[in-house]
Amino acid sequence: MAHHIPWGNLTLHLDNEPFQHAYEMGREHYFDTCKDESHRVRTITVRQVLELVAILDGNGSYQFDDPPIKIEKVLGFLLGYMGGPWMSETPEERDAREHRYVQDTELLPQERILQRERPNQCSLH
Repeated sequence: MAHHIPWGNLTLHLDNEPFQHAYEMGREHYFDTCKDESHRVRTITVRQVLELVAILDGNGSYQFDDPPIKIEKVLGFLLGYMGGPWMSETPEERDAREHRYVQDTELLPQERILQRERPNQCSLH
């Protein structure tokens, strides 16, 4: 079932299953990394945004990780993560996130990207 998400002046209709799943994973990652308020920051750099979905190559440019990740997953994850500061985590999302982390032992493609060390990015305001 597609979800409808308020997104500023728009309503984001999550009518693509891979996008919706990646969106949920992005929100989970945002709220999981922001559990500790001492990591809350007031800005996010373009570099930090790029590192959410791409890797730095040897020439100073960013590229998508191998194996190729479908664009629905990349954009869904990015929008889910970036929406965290605007839309609070619901109790249902928190319960699902906590339950999923207890059960999951395999890394998904999005989680592989996030395993690389990078600064904690929790708030955009």
